Amino acid sequence: MQFNWRQTVSPEDWPLLLEADPSKSMIETYLKQSELLEVRQEGQLIGLLVLKQIEAGISEIMNLSVTPLFQKRGVGRQLIEHAIAHSKERNDQKIIVATGTTSVGPLLLYQKCGFRVEAVERDYFTKYYREKIIENDVYLQDRLLLSQEFKN
Repeated sequence: MQFNWRQTVSPEDWPLLLEADPSKSMIETYLKQSELLEVRQEGQLIGLLVLKQIEAGISEIMNLSVTPLFQKRGVGRQLIEHAIAHSKERNDQKIIVATGTTSVGPLLLYQKCGFRVEAVERDYFTKYYREKIIENDVYLQDRLLLSQEFKN
């Protein structure tokens, strides 16, 4: 697998981006100020992570997706580990990620990578998304904010 950081978005990115976040308009709000970490296997895009520095010393994983064929093979974990290393290299003190309360798989993955729940944003998805999101047969309403702090 080859990992590569880049600044630009390509048309082949959109299926993965929309898999992690169903709102194209929400994705477009953060893409221009973000870096993308792609992972390819034999030239094929199999995973994508979007990282944004939201303020001095703090980065946020805005989007993370792995193609279904490569899920549960450690690709997501490797993308997260690369993002953490990248954040540490630029001397961030903290990295955060937000996910839906019904996103059980991603929530467990982030916790396995050292993230801890910091806050619950009640009604986030009902306020900021026009379409109703059903995930794991549950109406998604609230967002969890997770973080990992780096010791100097």
